[in-house]
Amino acid sequence: MRPRLKVEHLKARMQWALTRKDWTAEDFQQVIYSDECSLEQQPVGQQRWAFSMLGQKRWQVDCDNSVKHRQVKLMVRGCFCGSGMDC
Repeated sequence: MRPRLKVEHLKARMQWALTRKDWTAEDFQQVIYSDECSLEQQPVGQQRWAFSMLGQKRWQVDCDNSVKHRQVKLMVRGCFCGSGMDC
């Protein structure tokens, strides 16, 4: 569950939008947009997680960096812009 925005955050977002209300699509293509998300897994019984690198076989023995009886946290961040991958 995300925390609710405070009044000052709402005002700042509205000001950001009003400042750019007359922007063209080309103007917005110059902006990089980003967001992040935190994922957590609380320990439950004997549950095991295995993490592997891209291209590694999913159940390969050497990618079994398992986490037992500990909280697992992962922060994921992504971004995009209107002009493609060359932001």
